[in-house]
Amino acid sequence: MEGFPAMVLLFVMLGGTAASVPQPRRHKRDWLIPTKKLKENFEYSRGTYIAKIRSDKDEDATLYYTLLGPGASEPPVNLFVVEETSGLVYIRGKLDREERETYILTGVARFNNGSGAESRIDLRFDVEDENDNPPVFVPVPPATVKESSPAWTLVSRITATDADKANCSHSKIAYSMVKQEPSDGTDLFFIDRQTGSIYLKKENMLDRETQSSYILTIKGTDMNGAPGGNTGTGTIQVKVVDVNDNKPMLDKDEYSCSIVENTANVEVMRFKVLDADEEKTDNWLAVFDIVSGNELGTFSIKTDPKTNEGILMLEKPVDFEETPDIKLGVVVSNVAPFVGDGGGAGAGGGAGAGAG
Repeated sequence: MEGFPAMVLLFVMLGGTAASVPQPRRHKRDWLIPTKKLKENFEYSRGTYIAKIRSDKDEDATLYYTLLGPGASEPPVNLFVVEETSGLVYIRGKLDREERETYILTGVARFNNGSGAESRIDLRFDVEDENDNPPVFVPVPPATVKESSPAWTLVSRITATDADKANCSHSKIAYSMVKQEPSDGTDLFFIDRQTGSIYLKKENMLDRETQSSYILTIKGTDMNGAPGGNTGTGTIQVKVVDVNDNKPMLDKDEYSCSIVENTANVEVMRFKVLDADEEKTDNWLAVFDIVSGNELGTFSIKTDPKTNEGILMLEKPVDFEETPDIKLGVVVSNVAPFVGDGGGAGAGGGAGAGAG
């Protein structure tokens, strides 16, 4: 039993004089300091006490114990409680590590008159993490990738967060591709399991003229993808950016018309252009050239900005007796350079004009 140390009075006779008698001294002893790790989501209110605080001065008088700090006297109030006279500490509810990972409480022991019996002591309780949170994906803006891009082109990166304890398996997320919409059975994209980076799987597989965008569904699994890990899903839209990989084509191989001699500055005919690239872009906008039959500059050609048609204009008067029949060679290209095999201008057409 703890208490005062045993003492013996010694008397030593020196020259007929008694030696001094040693005075009894009380050894100071510390509080009993709990070392405790607590589980989150565990119903402690049905269990026994989790810790005990005690001063050995309770052998001399009745002591009264209280707890101070967040979780006791401060919000969340009375989550931790102590029995006033026994010093037994209980939890009245469940703990959530994501709300609070550590509780540092102050234990106080007082005599009946309210005076302190000991110095105050800090009681630390650490809440152990439980894998109770699924990955949550961070919204990302639509990604863009050029059509005809090579394999391993980086498309975008999608990531998820996990509210469980950082730098442990509970928050270690592994990524996988769940679905590609639309899909014809060909997987065009793949995802890095560790980083969430999305890449093109195959070369030259994207064709904006066939499909201009995709929706990818990504799954994140914590526990580094282990069976039984919590999962969450996120989506990302991938827009296919047009490149000039379709040459413009004239709607006919040959055209014919008639002009009135001795007139000028009039529209002769129009050329309609077919181009599968994205409308209203430089990949679609037509540029026309007269490559033959116009050595004297009799004609000019320009593009109608509204219809993208070629407008053939008569710039100089024509004398029927001198030139009853005129043959022009016309080619069409785009504002943007052609991307792909061959390059160069698009289709050409022949225009025949007869003066009359």
